[in-house]
Amino acid sequence: MFLFAFRNIIRNKRRTFTSLFLIISGTFLVMALRFIMYGFTQDMIAHAIKLDSGFLEIAAYGWKEKPSLSRALEVDSELLTGISKISDASLSLRIRSGGLLTFKDKTKFVSILASDSEQEKKITRIQNLYIQGGPPSENPEIGNASLGYRLAESMGLVQGSEFYIISSQFDGSMGALRAKVSGIYKTNNSQLDNGRVMVSLTAGHKLFGTQDSENQKEYYTSIALSLEDYLQAEKIKNKFQQTFPEPKNIPELRPEFTDIYEPVALDWKDLNPGMVEMLSVAGIKMDLFMVFFILSISFGILNTVQMSIQERLREFGVLLSIGTRHIEILKLISLEIALLLFPGVFIGIFFASLLGFYLHANPLDLTGTTLGDLYMSMGAVPRYRPIVDMKELFSTLISLTVPSFFIALISVRRIFKINPVEVINII
Repeated sequence: MFLFAFRNIIRNKRRTFTSLFLIISGTFLVMALRFIMYGFTQDMIAHAIKLDSGFLEIAAYGWKEKPSLSRALEVDSELLTGISKISDASLSLRIRSGGLLTFKDKTKFVSILASDSEQEKKITRIQNLYIQGGPPSENPEIGNASLGYRLAESMGLVQGSEFYIISSQFDGSMGALRAKVSGIYKTNNSQLDNGRVMVSLTAGHKLFGTQDSENQKEYYTSIALSLEDYLQAEKIKNKFQQTFPEPKNIPELRPEFTDIYEPVALDWKDLNPGMVEMLSVAGIKMDLFMVFFILSISFGILNTVQMSIQERLREFGVLLSIGTRHIEILKLISLEIALLLFPGVFIGIFFASLLGFYLHANPLDLTGTTLGDLYMSMGAVPRYRPIVDMKELFSTLISLTVPSFFIALISVRRIFKINPVEVINII
C-alpha cells in the first residue's frame, strides 16, 4: 500500500511539489517566527527582571498582596542560614516603600528602595546604567541616593543636590531623611526613570525605622536572590517551600490582613503580574497568527486531496466493484496525506531550526533602527535572538500536523458516496 500511495502522490508532480512548497514554507515561517518570538520574550523577561525585582524574592506572607512596610519580614540568622542551605546564591536585603521627595518648592511621591549596592550588583543591572555618578554608598553624615533621570529632570536635581525624603515608618510614625544625589541612571523603564529613588541600607533603616537596636531585630520587606534565569527560580522556590512550607490553617481573611508573617518565596511571575498579563496577550496574538497559517496549510492539502480524488473517481469505482472496502480506500488516501504532510513539516522545521541556531549564535542587532528605538523605549532588548526550544518545537509540530491532517480528511467523505456503476461509466 505504501508504494501504491507513493505512486499516486507523484502522479501529478507539479501539484505535489506545489503542495510540498506550501507546507514547507508555511512550517518554516511558523517555526522561525515562533523561535524568534520565544527568544524575544525571554530576552524581554530577563531584561525587565534584572532591572528591578530579580527572579526570586523571599518576603512575608501577604506582602505580595500588600507590598508595604506593614508586611515587613523579620530577618534573623536562622532564616538566612536556612536560605543559604537551600541555595548558595548571593542575597540582597531590601526595604521597599513609598515616600515624598522634596526639593526647594517641589514635592513628588516616589518609590524608595533601600539596599546594599554591592549586593544589588549581583541581582540587578541598574548599576551599569548610570549617566551621572554611581549607586548610593554608606555615609554616616548624610544619606546618599540615586534616582532616575526623568525624576531628576522634573525635580531639577543634579548630581550633588541635597533634598529631603519623608515617609511613614515601621511603627506608624513619620520619618525624614536628608540625602544627596550620588548618581542618576537611565533604564528606559518609565516606572524606574520617573519615580524610583535608591538609598543605602543604613539610610533606609533611618528613614523607615526598621531597625530595633534595643531588641536586636531588623525588618526587611524582602530578600532577593542572585539567580540567572527563571528555571533556577522555579527550582529554588520549590526547595524553599519544602523547607519553609506555606502557612496552614489560615483564617478566612485576605493574606495581607492576617497576623501571619511567615516567609514565602515569590518568583518573577508573582513579582511582575503586569508583565505576565502582557505576555499572555502577546501569546494570544501569536496563537491567532498560527491559526491563520495552519488553516492555510490545511486547506492547501485539502485542495490537493480533492483534486486527486476527483481525477481518480473511476479508479475508485473499479476498486469498489471488485470488492475493495471503503475503509481500505480511506487508509490509502490517509497514507497519501501523511506522505505529503509529514515530510513537508519536518523539512520546514529542519530549516527553521538551522536558522534559529544560527541567529542565536549571531543575534540580529536592531540598535540604531526605528524598530530598535521602539523596543528600547518599551524597555526591551533591541535585538532578535531566537531560541530553539524543544517544548516550543514539539507543541508547534503537533499543532501543525494534527489539524492539517484531519482537515484534509474532510475530502475523503466523498469516497463513501461513490456509486461504482456510475463512476466506471465516466469517460
